[in-house]
Amino acid sequence: LKHVDILYRNIKHAFYQPSNKASTLILIHFRLKNPIMIGKQSAKDIQFYLEWMEDGESLLENRRKNAYDPDEIEDESRQQQMVAKLNNEFKKFCDKVQDILPPYDSSAPQGDKIWEWDIPYAELEFQGTPKNAMVELYPTVNCLVSLAIKPVTIIELDEVDIAYYERLCPGNNNFDLAFVFKKFLDPDLKPSESWTRISNIDVKFYDGVKEVMQNSKVVQYQGTQQVNWNNVLKDYVKNFEDITADGGWEAIFGQEEEDEEEDEDEEEDSEFAPGEASESDFEEEEEDSDEDYSDIPEDDDSDVDESDLSDSGMDSDEADAWAEEEDRRTEKERKEKLEKDKKRGRDDSDDERTKKKSKGAPTKKPSAPPPKSKSSKGGLGKR
Repeated sequence: LKHVDILYRNIKHAFYQPSNKASTLILIHFRLKNPIMIGKQSAKDIQFYLEWMEDGESLLENRRKNAYDPDEIEDESRQQQMVAKLNNEFKKFCDKVQDILPPYDSSAPQGDKIWEWDIPYAELEFQGTPKNAMVELYPTVNCLVSLAIKPVTIIELDEVDIAYYERLCPGNNNFDLAFVFKKFLDPDLKPSESWTRISNIDVKFYDGVKEVMQNSKVVQYQGTQQVNWNNVLKDYVKNFEDITADGGWEAIFGQEEEDEEEDEDEEEDSEFAPGEASESDFEEEEEDSDEDYSDIPEDDDSDVDESDLSDSGMDSDEADAWAEEEDRRTEKERKEKLEKDKKRGRDDSDDERTKKKSKGAPTKKPSAPPPKSKSSKGGLGKR
């Protein structure tokens, strides 16, 4: 362990990161304004950390873990207390340093300090690839950091000119986020030193990352393709006055976003256009259907003549079929009528039999009227 002297006023950012679910490290990290020599190396980032380890398990004891085992509950509780104690020790050191920091304005001793500790927001963590490996990145008040894995990543948001979302289109499960720094106009810097990129960020983190950028007042653009930033920055520096007069980054990426939005709107319109119908079209169809039904006459009991059907537009085959149907209907009616007549005839024959029986029975002749008496008035006596 080497002795290192760090001036308070040479510290640009100071980070304190307690242990969390993603890391077993408890660390303090300093980003310096000017690098210092540590041994034979120049260092701009200095980190002090402590890594706690879980209690080892014996491979000889082949037993299953039980969440309700009192021994395991006690071990877990003891481990949590140990981690909380270590976090508290680092926090006490940070508080003591904060108390003895010189003020930002020497004329106001009770005013703001020259810097304050920055603690990463663990709830806003997202995963990406800033260097060569996938790491956990955390936003802070002033930066976007990954401190637990070497090499560390520290993106100072107050020095970012624009943030550009690349490969952001439907169908992609991840996207890239490129940052262009305000120092890209420095002629002494190479274009590759004026920008950086975080690759392979899952789309589920898009809303959270966008909100962080908005809260940090970072100008944002987005596109469906990766950008060759070395060429873009070279052209921007070369034609700085013309591009600035046209609106700066808005002239380069603003029109591109408008074109993409118009393309998306046209695609949506084309998807729904074939099946679309206005209200007037529906009204016209309803009116036509009403007229078609109104032309159909109501059914009545009158028989339709074959000649009328042929005149109304029936061809010979349809007329023949209709005639055969009429013949079958007529024959059926005739048979029904004959059956009714036969039944009626049987009833009449029964009546005739009863009448004949009544005629064959002996009948009494009416008696002759009695002879007239000769002694009636006006008789022969006056002769």
